[in-house]
Amino acid sequence: MVNKIALSILSLIAREPLSGYDIKQQMNDRISHFLKVNNNQVYPQIAHLEAEGFLRLTKSTKPVQNPTKKTYEITEFGLEELKTYTVLDFGEATIKDGFMFKVYNSWLLTRDEMLDEIEKELEKHQERAEIFEEKLEVLGEVRAEQELASRAILEYGKMYEENYIHWCERLRKEFLEK
Repeated sequence: MVNKIALSILSLIAREPLSGYDIKQQMNDRISHFLKVNNNQVYPQIAHLEAEGFLRLTKSTKPVQNPTKKTYEITEFGLEELKTYTVLDFGEATIKDGFMFKVYNSWLLTRDEMLDEIEKELEKHQERAEIFEEKLEVLGEVRAEQELASRAILEYGKMYEENYIHWCERLRKEFLEK
């Protein structure tokens, strides 16, 4: 059984060979809005995927005064597994959002305390929306066959952030009228 982190790694490597560092960077850039992955999770997953035959080491270089850089590519077996998992039903999505917990318990806070929390959350999502917009602007650099998929995910992320901003603004208005 392959987990979501492993599937994310395979999804990135299926597009182009990548090093562990590049995988983590692309996870931050491309998929962090729907899957959070810590640095300490990437390399064990790469080792597991390599041991199971999902990917293979293609290049290993030793830059001066840096650790060895290993580049991986997906195997045919890995690509077939990725295709299989791509059409599986993952079940219902779960929302893990600490701010919703704060809103649910907002009756415990003063009006001003809750307004401060709303402002912090609003600012965070405005920044994220700007990042998605910037990424969409530079998307032309992505190879054509991957552009549709990349654009769809980035547009979803941007729309999610815009909706979250709208919700925060509505929430702020309700608290201001309270």
